[in-house]
Amino acid sequence: MFELDEDSYKDINGLVEEVERDLIELERFKDDKSLMDRILRNLHTFKGAVGMFGLNELQDVSHKMEDFLKGVDKKEYSVTSTSIGVLLSSSNFLSSMLNHAAGKRDDIIASTTILDDLGKIIASPEEEVRVEPQISGDMEDVLQEVMDDLKSTRKEDEAITIEADVFQRILAENSRHNEGMAVITRILEKNSHHPSIAKLKKLYEAKVIGTADKLSTVINEACLESFDSILSDIPAQAAKMARPLGKSVEVIIYGNDEKVDRYIVRKIREPLIHILRNSIDHGGQTPEERTALGKMEKNTITIMVMLEDEKMLFSIEDDGKGIAAEKIKEKALEKGLATEEEIAKMPDNEIFQFIFHPGFSTATQTTSLSGRGVGMDVVKTNIDKLGGTMEIDSTPNCGTSIKFIIPLYKSKGE
Repeated sequence: MFELDEDSYKDINGLVEEVERDLIELERFKDDKSLMDRILRNLHTFKGAVGMFGLNELQDVSHKMEDFLKGVDKKEYSVTSTSIGVLLSSSNFLSSMLNHAAGKRDDIIASTTILDDLGKIIASPEEEVRVEPQISGDMEDVLQEVMDDLKSTRKEDEAITIEADVFQRILAENSRHNEGMAVITRILEKNSHHPSIAKLKKLYEAKVIGTADKLSTVINEACLESFDSILSDIPAQAAKMARPLGKSVEVIIYGNDEKVDRYIVRKIREPLIHILRNSIDHGGQTPEERTALGKMEKNTITIMVMLEDEKMLFSIEDDGKGIAAEKIKEKALEKGLATEEEIAKMPDNEIFQFIFHPGFSTATQTTSLSGRGVGMDVVKTNIDKLGGTMEIDSTPNCGTSIKFIIPLYKSKGE
């Protein structure tokens, strides 16, 4: 057993104090997932930290506490006043023994009774709960199970999916490792003069790097998808839409190899198709119209995907007729969406937002593509679901640009 210095004691004892506070809260808020994750994260970190100082009894007790709480997290056990009492007694034991290891008290408390009590609440849950197949709480087991699942889905040539509970557990395990690393690294640094600790530090760093790399690979393979999956057929789709209207169109795509959560990728498809239809039908021009304006005969639609600062920018830009702001104003007044005074104060980019209202259309006749007053409200609904915003910019006879700005954190929630 290595001597527990004052700084290390403060770091580790802080973990115990937070666990005690959270256990009291857990009795009141049994279904608070973030609270449970924080308790498990701190216990996991504590267990690793005391193990490096050879405090085996503390490691054993914290491991048992972790086992029971993981069972609660998996719905194998329930939180009761009895189990909370045992857990609080256990955390009190951890605090007392930590004080002894730091030379702050002389008496030693035996861990036998504490371990027995923890064993009882694990062996005899007070409420039977149906247990669904779950993955192990250890990072290696988590990664192996997910990798096995990925391999099996590939054999069937089906889209790779991952169950919500499995993904949440991966995120929880990753969080425990990341936050625990800070405390353990500080302790290793402070005691690196000892040969055994120096060796352990190298092994720990290698393990952390290896685990992080594995986790990154799993999450990338399991959850990410490139935009090429929804963009590769767009040039052909656009040409097919334009042909009956006597128009020709070229689609240029940038950033189709960018990858984000597959939920976002697939939710973008429907808004993209609606905007493509409107761009070709309302904004597209015939070769004769374009030539008369000094443009190339083909309409050009540019689609661009960019990832920046945890946001995704998805833009669809054409070089067609543009949007007539005056027509939008007239229709908005007709439908009672705003008063004349309100509209007079609005800049064009706000005026353009009216096209996303249900049933809004300035078309005088319908076509096979658009003009029925449906579609653009669907665009707004889908982007809203992704927590995104939209920007429209348009200039008569120069074209229209529609941008979606979507926060990438939604990849974790859906």
